[in-house]
Amino acid sequence: MHTETVEIKASEGVIHYERGRTAHSAFGIPIQETDVGLQSKVGLHSGRAELLREAAIIIWEELPMAKKAVLECANQLLQDIMGNDLPFGDKLFIGLGDFRQVAPVIRGSSGPAATLNSSIRTSELWHHFQILRLTLPVRDAGDPAYSRWVDQVGDGRAPYEGSVSLQHLRHLASLDDAANSLFLDDALQTSPDAVQRAFLSPFNARVDSFNGRMLEYLSGPASISLPLLVKELDDATFHLPTGTKADLLSMVRESGVPPHDLSLKKGCIASIMRNLCTEKGLAKNQLKPISEPAHLTFYLPRITFEFKPQRANWTVQRRQFPLRLAYATTFNSCQGLTLDRVVLDLTVPVFAHGQLYTSLSRVRTAADICILRDLDETGYSTVNIVYHDLLLPV
Repeated sequence: MHTETVEIKASEGVIHYERGRTAHSAFGIPIQETDVGLQSKVGLHSGRAELLREAAIIIWEELPMAKKAVLECANQLLQDIMGNDLPFGDKLFIGLGDFRQVAPVIRGSSGPAATLNSSIRTSELWHHFQILRLTLPVRDAGDPAYSRWVDQVGDGRAPYEGSVSLQHLRHLASLDDAANSLFLDDALQTSPDAVQRAFLSPFNARVDSFNGRMLEYLSGPASISLPLLVKELDDATFHLPTGTKADLLSMVRESGVPPHDLSLKKGCIASIMRNLCTEKGLAKNQLKPISEPAHLTFYLPRITFEFKPQRANWTVQRRQFPLRLAYATTFNSCQGLTLDRVVLDLTVPVFAHGQLYTSLSRVRTAADICILRDLDETGYSTVNIVYHDLLLPV
């Protein structure tokens, strides 16, 4: 019997397949990305290179979310491994995804020009792809009217260009209402149900605030973990500003980095923020309950998270556990999830392409989603941002 190796990758979010990996892990793409000139860390004679060499098919899930520099880095690695200059080393390369969903995140910019320039749609590799369209809904097939409406929101055509009416969806007035709607029943203490519900928001600060609120509802004492903190100057001729003492640095938030003060309780749900051991399910964005030591126990190490605050000439290194509470997540991080119940936080409007469509499409029916927002002169309408140049031609 002839067997073939299939490699499954994902740009972000949850790895849905056994032994699937994130693209950064599989192709050795640096975590600290630049927009050009990424160099893979995979050695050409390593075990990882051999696995890629033997792969008959490479499947990349949520490909539209990847920056073109990341795709081009993977392409160069495959060409080097296979010893040719053909696209992806002449491998059968399958990309899955929906360009109506969130686009690559550009630090310091969310405008259409920067987003399009970073997208794989503007890569020289793009014209090598053959487009195959999937037209039958799966997740929301049980509610055809809601499915059609969500698709129209994602297309951003009239009457859903610029703003969308949410009047037909259930609305909530406060964070307490959101907590009651999602978790204040058996689901808060029963992890299989809790991991299928989420508070979704455009902003990390709102996500952290809601996660902290949910921790207060759990009984028992909280365990607080503080990181080991290091700050480094990029240029030794500059002095650290007065406000960069440890107490102020503890307030600095960064996407993809755990909060400075990590508070956990027995029974709470946390997500893993780095790939640790995919064979054991310890992959980025996997949800795990926090419990007492048992027969099957995973011990997580502290790892170093490094980031540079915007407009700073210094870098922060935090050595901490790669965990964050997971009762809430951002619109960008929810991509790929199917949830039983969602509260959508629109107290502050969306600010980037595809965020509204991505968040609305996480549920199976209209009855599974509630909207949290303040009613104003716009009534039940909210902002919808769609960059039409990113979308595939109709």
